[in-house]
Amino acid sequence: MVALFELLRPLLILQTMVAIAVVFLCRTLARRFPDEDFLSYWAWAWAAYAAYMMFGGASVQLSKLRLPSEVLALASMLAGYLQPALLVLGAERSRHPVGASKRRGNWTIAVGAALALGVFFLSMLEPGDHVAVRLAARQPLVGAAYFYCAAAFYQRARRKGSRSALVVTTACASYGIVYLLMGAVYALAVQTPRLQPMLFLIYVDLVCQFAIAAGIILQLDEEYQLQQSRRARLEEQLRQALKMEAVGQLAGGVAHDFNNLLTVIRGHVDALRTGELVDRPQRHLDEINRTAEQASSLTRQLLAFSRKQVLQPKVLELNLVVAEMAQMLRRLLGEHIELEIAAEPQSGRVKADRSQMEQVLMNLAVNARDAMSAGGRLSIHTANVEMGPEQPPLQGDIQVPMGRYVLLEVGDTGIGMDRLTQAHIFEPFFTTKEPNKGTGLGLATVYGIVKQSGGWIGVESEPGRGTTFKIFLPQVAAPVDFAEPKERIVAASLPLSGNETILLVEDEKGIRELAGRFLTNNGYTVLAAGNGAEALDLARHHSSRVDLLVTDMVMPKLDGKELVRLLRQSVPQMKVLLISGYSHQAGRDNGLEETPYLSKPFSMEQLVRKVREVLDRPS
Repeated sequence: MVALFELLRPLLILQTMVAIAVVFLCRTLARRFPDEDFLSYWAWAWAAYAAYMMFGGASVQLSKLRLPSEVLALASMLAGYLQPALLVLGAERSRHPVGASKRRGNWTIAVGAALALGVFFLSMLEPGDHVAVRLAARQPLVGAAYFYCAAAFYQRARRKGSRSALVVTTACASYGIVYLLMGAVYALAVQTPRLQPMLFLIYVDLVCQFAIAAGIILQLDEEYQLQQSRRARLEEQLRQALKMEAVGQLAGGVAHDFNNLLTVIRGHVDALRTGELVDRPQRHLDEINRTAEQASSLTRQLLAFSRKQVLQPKVLELNLVVAEMAQMLRRLLGEHIELEIAAEPQSGRVKADRSQMEQVLMNLAVNARDAMSAGGRLSIHTANVEMGPEQPPLQGDIQVPMGRYVLLEVGDTGIGMDRLTQAHIFEPFFTTKEPNKGTGLGLATVYGIVKQSGGWIGVESEPGRGTTFKIFLPQVAAPVDFAEPKERIVAASLPLSGNETILLVEDEKGIRELAGRFLTNNGYTVLAAGNGAEALDLARHHSSRVDLLVTDMVMPKLDGKELVRLLRQSVPQMKVLLISGYSHQAGRDNGLEETPYLSKPFSMEQLVRKVREVLDRPS
């Protein structure tokens, strides 16, 4: 065997180096996957194998020095017989992560050490080649350990659905066969050592080590991806459950508020119809109109919460919005609350809907007022900020993307909130106020407006120390748009009547008939259709040209966007007015961003005025 060892020395050194590489691989993966205990055991198993190879090689090299050689041989045997024990313990941990107890592990290692000592001292009684005897006795034991590992990883593959675990299973089973064959070869080598079988088995041993290392990497990566996929599905299911809970809460609140509004409207209608309590009919009509406005305001809040509010974003300076709202906010807060405004002089510009920014300020001011019933101070601060990766996250660990923002900070010295309350403040109909003191939609509306405007909102609060809301709106480089007020003045002075032909497309019959009558009374020729397909047929068979298409965006059979596209192919000079209760963002996504838009609900006067305005625009 000593002569064979000299011939096989380069390959044995390579085996040792590969074993050491597997040790480092297992240690690295153990740090990356701390829950995989088997990696630590297998790192020790391959370390024992490397020690077995090194001590055994040194023992053969020093075979002429009996005592050092036998001491090294004993150390080699102990390391060699500990390897299968550690492999079995690692396989047990792989199959049952909380399986092998400390006592069981100690017994397994003790048995391995006892076998090593027994085989070592028994081999001393053999008059022949001690090295071959020791090798022949160890190899079947290691082979059985690898078969056990193959069975354990096969069960793991079935339990976790990891196909890559089958690579480790196959490699371990092959390694077990190799070790059984090695045992047979070494047993024969006691009498007649043969080089060729040993060379072949050493090459296969190296291949199996590489296969096991690759299989472990593939298996852990695949299982990690599966785990992340399952976690993502569970998180999505949780979000869906929370969303459905919020929708249920939202539906209950909406039903309650709308039932109250409808009761008021029906009561005034009954009074007008029966003639009872009708001393001044105009008062009942005014009350119906006021209640309808309340319903319209509620729908706007709901759309803002769902981020489908119809916004008309303009480039504006937030400082101007705050300054214009200051007087109104002072009246809203009352004399017992001090209003403090600190605006950065060179505050950047943002693109947002002016009226919705005013709504944000109003809602936050009302919230602050209710939190300071005994008086206090409301501070509004604007500033330019640049968010970087080191910035702390907002509420809920939300990280604001890096970039330049305009900060709108609204703080009060009120009663503050605990963390549990902060976790729910943006939910619809969540309120800490007394019954009939608030709808619970104020902060939900603020949240929806901010998110729909491309911004981020967070809150800082502690009980007894007030509350501060921080709103981050992206800065824009475009100049401020001052055209809106002028457009409103011009539009208000326009005549309402005309003689053009209007194609009115609306699937809601009540709106279609009422709008058609108002437009007809103002001199227009109205072609009314209940859906896009009917509108196409009317336009194609009408004798004169259609001057204006007034169409709803969401309809059965053919929606407004597709109808506009088809009609513009045949009547390119036709003007278009879109009407809808949904966001205009859908129009932007389909090339209709410049198309005039009227959001529902609208009055008939607003409709007629908008129609005239669109018709008078240059083509």
